[in-house]
Amino acid sequence: MAEPENMFDSVAQRLEESMEALERLRAQLDGLASAEEHQAQVSESIAGAATEMTHVARSLGAATETAQSAMAGLQSTLLAADQFLQGTELRSLKTDLAAMHAALGSGLATMRQGVKEIQDRLADQLNKAQEERDEAQADLDRARLRIEELEEKIARMPDRQQRKFGLTS
Repeated sequence: MAEPENMFDSVAQRLEESMEALERLRAQLDGLASAEEHQAQVSESIAGAATEMTHVARSLGAATETAQSAMAGLQSTLLAADQFLQGTELRSLKTDLAAMHAALGSGLATMRQGVKEIQDRLADQLNKAQEERDEAQADLDRARLRIEELEEKIARMPDRQQRKFGLTS
């Protein structure tokens, strides 16, 4: 039979190991909760960015259609005015109309550039949010794996120790 002192040392060592395992388990559970919270925030961010991108695209699409319609009407008007001017001496009016046409074309180009910049920024934000979500998922998976390892280690502990630390019902 083993000496009582060696038995107590062995039990004390097992108790210490069990306490360390429980502390690591608690830390892993805290990490898991934090990772899940972060993943939820990232998902909300992605959903918000997607919704915002949809609203911006719809607004810009409607504005572009309106601008194109206005451009078509203006072009028609300019052509009619040009035909009128061919028979008159109102050359300065023709020059003014040409300047207006150029200004509208420039405004439409600027608007298209703005739409492109907004789309690029939204795409960058969406990519970043997806990367953060993927990192959070990887952290969560690692935490779950570590918890499974600790649960297996606890399961290998003697029933008496499990009861003593409140690990069983």
